[in-house]
Amino acid sequence: MGITSVAAASSLLLLHKGFILVLYEVPQKGDHRLRGPRDSGIEVKKTHTTVYLKTLFTERILECIIYVSMEPPQMTEEMTCWMDKAFQMAQDALDNGEVPVGCLLVHDQQIVGQGRNEVNETKNATRHAEMVAIDQALEWCEKNSKSSIEVFQNTILYVTVEPCIMCAGALRLLRIPLVVYGCRNERFGGCGSVLNVAEDDIPNTGAPFKYIPGYKAEKAVEMLKTFYKQENPNAPKSKVRKKE
Repeated sequence: MGITSVAAASSLLLLHKGFILVLYEVPQKGDHRLRGPRDSGIEVKKTHTTVYLKTLFTERILECIIYVSMEPPQMTEEMTCWMDKAFQMAQDALDNGEVPVGCLLVHDQQIVGQGRNEVNETKNATRHAEMVAIDQALEWCEKNSKSSIEVFQNTILYVTVEPCIMCAGALRLLRIPLVVYGCRNERFGGCGSVLNVAEDDIPNTGAPFKYIPGYKAEKAVEMLKTFYKQENPNAPKSKVRKKE
């Protein structure tokens, strides 16, 4: 049962607890032209490791691609409660003349960081809700003598709008495993709308993360429309919307 080519590998699949293990000997280093699961239409993500396979006919050290199903986890009642709190933060942003985005970082069933957009208030374009919440979480870790690395790796981020490319990059670097968000960010989204920073294979940038989109998306969009219908006092004169 010796596997000697990538083409032959697709016939050997070991399914266990949601993982699809495809075993094969690599003909040339870096040659991973495996087609089986992808051609079947399964949305997958791959990572590489080495395994030891013993059969009746041969013993070989084989390369292994682990295909992990990327179907997003399901929303729970607890998640909806946290998202509703994030929407409260978004409303606070709207009431204070900011783009209405609210965010929570929840670790071990408690909020360790929360934020809303503060771009206009601080005149700092990086002060997105996620960045504000991350700063608070870092302060919480220091105050409580917790490892920020371990905390972030076991934290869920809830945000009313899909994280932008910048924020998605930060979430990767922090290795936050799951993001739950409301509406898509069609202009700057980093979870698939513009770039898929969340799931793409990007070397040396932390770890990919899963996301659950669409919770009260219509509400999130309506809040954004409300903001953009009004005049932004911090916009350059050439950008100020003329009232009809």
